[in-house]
Amino acid sequence: MTGAWWQAPVVLRFGVGTVADVGGATVPMGRRVVLVTDERLDVAPPVAAVSRSLAAAGALVVRHVLPVGEPDPAVVAGLADELRRTPADVVVAVGGGSVLDAAKLGVVGRRDPAAATLLGTPPDRTVLELGPSPRGRPPRLVLVPTTHGTGAETSGVASMRAGGRKHLAVGSGLWADVAVVDPALAVRLPLDALRAGALETWCRAFSLFASRPVAGTTPSVSDAYAVAAGRSVVAAVDALDQHPAGVDVHVELAATASTTALGWTGLGRDPHGARLWQAQNELSALAGLPKSTALPALVAAYVAVGTERDSTLGVAERIADFVDDTLPGHGPVVDRLRAWLSGLGTPTSAAGLVAPDLAARVIDRVAEAWAANGAEPRAAADDAVRMLEAAGITTESPSA
Repeated sequence: MTGAWWQAPVVLRFGVGTVADVGGATVPMGRRVVLVTDERLDVAPPVAAVSRSLAAAGALVVRHVLPVGEPDPAVVAGLADELRRTPADVVVAVGGGSVLDAAKLGVVGRRDPAAATLLGTPPDRTVLELGPSPRGRPPRLVLVPTTHGTGAETSGVASMRAGGRKHLAVGSGLWADVAVVDPALAVRLPLDALRAGALETWCRAFSLFASRPVAGTTPSVSDAYAVAAGRSVVAAVDALDQHPAGVDVHVELAATASTTALGWTGLGRDPHGARLWQAQNELSALAGLPKSTALPALVAAYVAVGTERDSTLGVAERIADFVDDTLPGHGPVVDRLRAWLSGLGTPTSAAGLVAPDLAARVIDRVAEAWAANGAEPRAAADDAVRMLEAAGITTESPSA
């Protein structure tokens, strides 16, 4: 590979009050709508607002309610089957990342029999490449996020769990036609959920920034945007403590979440270089740690190990520069990151959370995931051990 490509086919409608525009964004693509949400949100205000907008635009709506949590093959197949029974023109999904991912996967499963087969019985690997899928044919897809952080509404990636493993599906069919991002939909979220989402956005800006360039240097505007997004997140988190329901704060969090998922921060960098996310996926799937626990522990270790020298994790100088440029203060960047994570109320270590025998499997799977995404296998294995041990995940028993 001598270059990198970038595309952002999602029409993004952004702003406070844009939830009222969902009907207007949907009906031009067809009046027959399947509205997807989960059991927790089914009677919540965001779904009610979307329903009113669709009704006002003259949509004919059938509701499909998912169980709460990450989708699995049964959930995805159930939605795809519903879309086969219901001649839907458009799917409108309202919810957090899990709801949006389920909708994306269900739509692809409805459009593409080969993708449906792969998602129904996924192989034992992390990344599932769905291949090209024609967009622009029914059912079309409109995504309305009710949280900040995952960026699922603007990404071409979706996650699911199957057989004790977390899979990341990638493919052109996973892009939505329209994302309607109304920052006000998240103002009622608990503070810890908002902080966790902010950390996820910061990590997304950081991860590809730290990776190696595909060829030569990377565009300075891409680097500048990644740093600006990181700074915006940090400032918004500080403001949350004073004004948790402040609309301006939520505008910043929503904007950085949606736009960092579009790909600008990684333009010109290794598209498979998101090593932090690959590690988090394996740790969460094998050890059952929620993302809100696994991600902060891993990013602290990632910076501690990654700044020692260039490695599978990325370029040491760039890892240090991102932390230095986005987190105010003085002293070693690792200490500043850990202090910020502690201020978020998140753990900075996974010590004692993963049994030694399970730790060995986590290390092996992280190394395998890195190698499958272009890393040199022996270096990937060595660096996986170093990073996970720095996160408190070790194959030695506490008494050893």
